[in-house]
Amino acid sequence: MKPAFKGLVTLGLATPLLVILMGSDHKDGPSATADHAADIADLYAWHSTSAGTFTAVVTFAGFGAPGAPAVYDANALYTIHVDRSATTTFDNTPKVDINIRFGKDASGHFGVQVENLPGATAAIKGAVETTLNDGPKRKVFAGLRDDPFFFDLDGFKSTAATGTLHFDNTHDTFAGTNVTAVVVEMDLADITVGGTLPHLQLWATTARKPTAIARTGIAPDPTPTHRPLTLIGSVIATGNTP
Repeated sequence: MKPAFKGLVTLGLATPLLVILMGSDHKDGPSATADHAADIADLYAWHSTSAGTFTAVVTFAGFGAPGAPAVYDANALYTIHVDRSATTTFDNTPKVDINIRFGKDASGHFGVQVENLPGATAAIKGAVETTLNDGPKRKVFAGLRDDPFFFDLDGFKSTAATGTLHFDNTHDTFAGTNVTAVVVEMDLADITVGGTLPHLQLWATTARKPTAIARTGIAPDPTPTHRPLTLIGSVIATGNTP
């Protein structure tokens, strides 16, 4: 699959303050929104030089009503792709694919499995709605969260229709709605290969098996076949590690 890009932003990794990058893809077309579990909403990424960590968050199944449960699908594959370089030139080919899957245990409870997290020696897996620790600077969380995306959608529609700005920075269309989120945290040195590849480009995709395959546990099939469904876009982080 050759992904296309949209929603590019930049960040210098030497910046001493925490800065959040975001790529957004709310309100997709019918083919994506019809598959609620695979419809990516946002991708966030940031780093902390003081803590020496890098964090990425992918959210999906947006516009959840208050009280609605999180959305987990054992037949969907979520991937955070990382392209990294010693310069600001990228070939748009992922050097790391952080794969995320959900599955049920023998009791019918959902769990999450994250593969290829930089620095991890094995897949990180455990219950959803729980912070999973794998070393001092590697963590995984999957669960329901208040949608952090802030946007005046009504103002956008009015602006597009009239040609006059009608944005209200106090009106958040997404206030009170929920998303399912996966958060991965890793050592900054691991994702930048000790600072030798300090320029990062990230994007997220979802894919789905063409046919459902029954299985137990959260361990994935060894060689699953997926077809691409939804592309959120990309987030670029550039700069030098301190």
